[in-house]
Amino acid sequence: MPSRRLCLMKFNGESIVVDADVARAAGVTEHPVSKNSRVLLQTLLAMDYKVGFCPVLFGEWKKHRSLFAKRWLGSMVARKKVVRLTPVSIALGLIDSANITEEQRSVANKDAHVVDAALASDRFIASNDKKARDVFCCVAQDTAAFRDVIWTVPSLHGEKISEVLSSKDDIPPQWRLTLT
Repeated sequence: MPSRRLCLMKFNGESIVVDADVARAAGVTEHPVSKNSRVLLQTLLAMDYKVGFCPVLFGEWKKHRSLFAKRWLGSMVARKKVVRLTPVSIALGLIDSANITEEQRSVANKDAHVVDAALASDRFIASNDKKARDVFCCVAQDTAAFRDVIWTVPSLHGEKISEVLSSKDDIPPQWRLTLT
């Protein structure tokens, strides 16, 4: 079987979709999940990135965000760094036709709007939901639509995400949805 050569790629976009679980986790404590989520949001603000929201994701943010994330979002809005997305819903159809279990389908359906938002913007997701990421990696094996989506997990990739976004370093290949 021929080996697949991994291409290094840089993130040249300016918009990132940040899942509500990052907003809920971002706080002032030094707990790794809280700290890594906070550092990601601070990096996005400092490096002049934009954050993309579809209506469903924005509603989740409003419901679940921490005090830190609430203030951060206020700063992003004031700087006009919030992008309102109206994505086409394609993820649900691709999930339904994917060769995955019913449990995986249920996990993927909960975050389909996040993937749709990423597809409508610069194809970069920051979410602490590793289980959903793993399921979308499985779905990506059956469809090319998700293969160039980058999905980082701040609770795992913490400082590396900030390094990549701050210096425009190469994106680690394992962040793409084609690789588990």
